[in-house]
Amino acid sequence: MSTLETKTVSAACAGRMLGLGKAKTLALIHDGRLPGKNLDGRIRVRLSDIDVFLKSLPDAAVRQ
Repeated sequence: MSTLETKTVSAACAGRMLGLGKAKTLALIHDGRLPGKNLDGRIRVRLSDIDVFLKSLPDAAVRQ
């Protein structure tokens, strides 16, 4: 029997992965910037969508 791979995480877990709080993560989902899925009243975020979201962010400018 193979091990099941996790495909989604909770909004709170997605926030921790991004270094954000749950409220900010939920705001990103509700604004449509971070795709979320509704599973029986629970918001889930696909791990692949977290990667796409991070790649879409602009690079931070470093001031010298």
